Amino acid sequence: MAANRVVGTLIGGFCGMAVLLFEKHILPDVPLYQYALISFMIIPVIYITVLLKKTSASYISCVVFMSVTVSHAADVNPYVFAINRMLDTLIGIAVAYGINCIHLPVRLQKDMLYVSTLDHTLLQEDGRLSPYTRVKLRQLLEQGAAITIATSRTPATLLPILEGIPLTLPVAVMNGAALYDCQKQTYSHTYCIKEDCAARILKLLEQEHMNCFQHVILHHILHVYYSDFCNPLEEEYYHRMRKQPYKNYVYEKKTQPHAAVCFTILHEEAGIQRLYEQIKKQEYASDLQLIVRPSEEQKGYAVLDIYSASADTCRAVQTIQTMYGYQRLCVFACHKKDLALVQSGDEAYTVSQGHDDIKAAANVLGSVEKDVVIREIDRNYHGHKKKI
Repeated sequence: MAANRVVGTLIGGFCGMAVLLFEKHILPDVPLYQYALISFMIIPVIYITVLLKKTSASYISCVVFMSVTVSHAADVNPYVFAINRMLDTLIGIAVAYGINCIHLPVRLQKDMLYVSTLDHTLLQEDGRLSPYTRVKLRQLLEQGAAITIATSRTPATLLPILEGIPLTLPVAVMNGAALYDCQKQTYSHTYCIKEDCAARILKLLEQEHMNCFQHVILHHILHVYYSDFCNPLEEEYYHRMRKQPYKNYVYEKKTQPHAAVCFTILHEEAGIQRLYEQIKKQEYASDLQLIVRPSEEQKGYAVLDIYSASADTCRAVQTIQTMYGYQRLCVFACHKKDLALVQSGDEAYTVSQGHDDIKAAANVLGSVEKDVVIREIDRNYHGHKKKI
């Protein structure tokens, strides 16, 4: 920033001096001509910063140029004025840079792992990172803060949201069914449903005349196997999700069992509830984790996600903590399914929109729309405890 301001000051100052020279010796002493020349010269001043690849210096270049050409009034020696104006600005930049280099001693929380869920916690209600959160998250990561994400999303929907965010730690994806390295784009510590168990689930789905989407990790790529659609929600889901990168959709005439990290079934609410109850009665139910949620796209429909019982967000986060040797854990979450994760943290926080069970187990910060999560991570990492 300081270097850009120096470059901008010099560009604006020398261009202003050139205009003063032209006005004094060549241009008629007509105010209209002078103002027209100054207005026109703004273009080359900006273009010079573009040629020098210092576009962020355009603003200060124009400020210095205008102050030299417009404010010199009837100075006896306008060149001395221009030089003094440049020196004033350069001295101000030097003083500001020196003060900025002075850092008070701060004890950074280097031994703390910060874990945040994504939807309705770190993300705004519109499903996006706010500009403030995006900038502050980058700053904290560059300062060495250990921050990671725990989410039910797959990398296909996670990575576009985190584009430009230099996460160095693995993230827990698909409700803890796998860890994913965003830099290397590789999976690790995957927890899959066994093929014989998958075959029994498929048999039960066939009896209920239902389809499913099997999420299978092969060679660090997520493959989604599916067969003929049974309802409009499945078709809409397929056309919406197949365009996303980082996973491939594979059609099978007759669905075959795979060692999947997740089964996703979309159907009418009554059918999903019936299937849920049927699976709970099976002898292999203890090997599975069932999550039912209402469909956000089709009213009257629901979604059943089936994971291995070993797939657990809390376990995935603890794996990251052990791998990298962090002594303490700070958790940010709002959904009831993340209660175990919240309870495992040395410190835990939630937002005002969080579930009541989470609010009872964590400190409530405020509305997610006010970027309270990233603000608390910033305060906590720099050793400033918020009074709750």
